[in-house]
Amino acid sequence: MSQVTGTSSSSSVMFSQVTGARSPQMALAMLMLDLADTNKKAAMNGIKEIEAEQAKKREWADAINAARDLKQAGTIRGSATQEEYENMIKGMSDYRDRKWAAVGSLKTFPESHGITPAPYGDLNKAVKIWDTAIDQMSKLKTVNAACDKAGVGMPTSSDKEKNQAEWDKVIAQLQTKMDNTGADIQTKMVQLQDLMGQYNSYTSGANTAIAKSNDILSSLARGQ
Repeated sequence: MSQVTGTSSSSSVMFSQVTGARSPQMALAMLMLDLADTNKKAAMNGIKEIEAEQAKKREWADAINAARDLKQAGTIRGSATQEEYENMIKGMSDYRDRKWAAVGSLKTFPESHGITPAPYGDLNKAVKIWDTAIDQMSKLKTVNAACDKAGVGMPTSSDKEKNQAEWDKVIAQLQTKMDNTGADIQTKMVQLQDLMGQYNSYTSGANTAIAKSNDILSSLARGQ
């Protein structure tokens, strides 16, 4: 004896494997179970795709929020590689922890991005300035990564009005990317619901076919 178990609350149905192989109803049930399994696998892949798209949407949202903060702060430049941003963040963190003032590239690079590095003087004030600079540099890194993916140029103008307009353009383009990702998620959700509906339908059909096959076998066993 073998057991077929559907994922719906309906059931586990017992049937004869040998006799079932000769039953049209059982053949139909096996076909439906195969189709159900195919839809289940497609649905699982669909879930993974949706999760990946949701992660992308969160990245777009983080970049948009960071860009808005940078616009408000009046950050004037943005072109750099991810490695440069990462190295500067590490350097800034080290200078902050040591309560050092900025020298060399740890002064000129932040300044070129509209970020005021820590001056000589009050050490506690220097730490606060470094915290602000690190936060801005981290946001620049986040926005820069998103702009690279979107094929969008980072703001580079030192003119205040042009700089604000450039940030507005960046934000609008990233918003479009996030909206498109959201639309893709909605489409995939509809497709996922359809796959799950088909899975449930095939599973239910298979259980019904198995039940009919068992009824026939029971009737034959009773000589009816």
